[in-house]
Amino acid sequence: MGKKDSTAFPREPGPGHGTKAREAVSDRDEYSRDIKSLPCRLKGGAVWASFFVAASLLLSGCSGEDYGPELNAIRDRLKRLEERMEQMRYSDRKIARLEDQIQELKKSLEKLERGAAQKPRPQQYHTVRRGETLSGIARRYGMTVEEICNLNGISPKSIIRPGQRLLVSRARS
Repeated sequence: MGKKDSTAFPREPGPGHGTKAREAVSDRDEYSRDIKSLPCRLKGGAVWASFFVAASLLLSGCSGEDYGPELNAIRDRLKRLEERMEQMRYSDRKIARLEDQIQELKKSLEKLERGAAQKPRPQQYHTVRRGETLSGIARRYGMTVEEICNLNGISPKSIIRPGQRLLVSRARS
């Protein structure tokens, strides 16, 4: 154990070593790199080989009857998965369109709200028809009899006549 093997590769060529020793070290380093990367290359090769075999079986164009029910079941499941994926793509596009429409509706609603808040509302009048009463008119416009009387300067006991115009809302500015 105390004596070194003379055929072993030294780590670095020392002062007494020549070109052959340097080449041996270089060969040893290249060999160790190849050995270390071998499992990765084998894994990658196995993945590609299995992918190639699966792809060639699926894309070979054969009916699959020669390979048994397992391959037919796999092919059927693959078709169902593809159909589901297409349905999901369609649903995603539909959802995206609906979201766009919602955004457009929100913008339109904001514009309408801003416009309604800015535009003054004109006074609204009601023309009395035969048989109408103050209480009926008030109910129709969501008001009380007192509110209608105050707007028009009349009392609740006042007689209203057909054709008479009653103010039922004030102008808003």
